[in-house]
Amino acid sequence: MEEPMGVREARANFADLMNRVQIDREHIPVVRNSRVAFIAVPEDWYERAVAALEAQGQAAGGS
Repeated sequence: MEEPMGVREARANFADLMNRVQIDREHIPVVRNSRVAFIAVPEDWYERAVAALEAQGQAAGGS
């Protein structure tokens, strides 16, 4: 996993964040108030993770 990015930095550099995730395939934690708010991951990685959870019979939240 890559170095965490603050919410303000992520907002100010959203295009860069998207490029790092989509093109460079990075997993980037975004931090708010010293806690990870979310981790930006490539879509295909997310889809595989959801499919794996569903295959194990675990509920997958989100979309």
